[in-house]
Order: sequence, then structure tokens, then C-alpha cells
Amino acid sequence: MKSKIILIVFLLLISIMLGIFRWDKDSFITGDMEYKVDRWTGQQWVEFYPPNALVTKPFEYPVFGEAKYSSNEEMAEIIKDRTLNGDLIDPWLLRMRITHIYYGFNIGLVLLLLYSVMLFFKEKKR
Repeated sequence: MKSKIILIVFLLLISIMLGIFRWDKDSFITGDMEYKVDRWTGQQWVEFYPPNALVTKPFEYPVFGEAKYSSNEEMAEIIKDRTLNGDLIDPWLLRMRITHIYYGFNIGLVLLLLYSVMLFFKEKKR
């Protein structure tokens, strides 16, 4: 029973480490935009901090192709075109699916760990 608990804790730690190292920040920063890469999907994203806006969390958009956005206006125009084409949806859905699977896996491991610990203490009590 102890080995089962140790295995679950080990898997949970590996899963947490994978989550910590999911994003790779790019050194290319232009004004209000910062670039990052999702290592799980290979998709590049741009974090956009609107100027003069009171937001604590940036807006995130997928970057299409190899080009970096040189201005807010250029980014807005490309995102508008991609949104109208429906190209913006697929990267978002893939990212959200993988994120939900990751959360579900971690929740399942935590529940399994709690159940195993409960069984361990029940057997120890006997």
C-alpha cells in the first residue's frame, strides 16, 4: 500500500512539474506585447497588455506564422481577419482541451491519493 501511495505522489509531482514548464517565454518583447510558446502544443501566443487599461491579466492571442506583430494596430488587423475566418478558434480549443485534461488528470491523482491514504489508515487501524 505504501508503494502505491509513493507512486501516486511521484506521478502527481511529475504532472505538476510538466505544468510549471509548459510555457516558454520568448525574449522578443515589443511595447505592450510579450511572446510565449506553449510547449505542449507548439503554438506561439502573444500576451497583449492594452495601453492605458486597468487590467491585471493580459489578453492572449495565437500567433499565426513566423511573423511577430510590430504594432498594436497590425496585431488588431490580423486578429480581426483570423477571427472572421474562424482560424482563431482551433488553437484556443486545442489549448483549452489540453488544459482541461491536465487539470482532470491532477484532480484524479489527488482523489486517488486521498482514497489510498484513507485505505492505508483503515488497514493500519485494524
